[in-house]
Amino acid sequence: MNPKHQKITTYDKQQDGSTNITTKSYYEELSHLLEEVEKPMISTDATLIKDVESMLSHIIVDHSPKLTITIAKSPKGYKVTKKYVLIKKKF
Repeated sequence: MNPKHQKITTYDKQQDGSTNITTKSYYEELSHLLEEVEKPMISTDATLIKDVESMLSHIIVDHSPKLTITIAKSPKGYKVTKKYVLIKKKF
């Protein structure tokens, strides 16, 4: 017997260093589609606030339903990763 629920996630690396992530959920047929973009960058003490403010445009200007910002200390300053939703659909 085949499982009724299945989730398939694909990762496509882009030339600008970002990754397009597509997740398709099936319950006998396609029931949910989620497309996200994840992009890491290095920031410094001087640019961290400005970089985070520019990332907020995905919510304010592009009307993305979700934006996740992760900030981690690194030897070069801060590793800042933004992940935002392009498409979120239920069928």
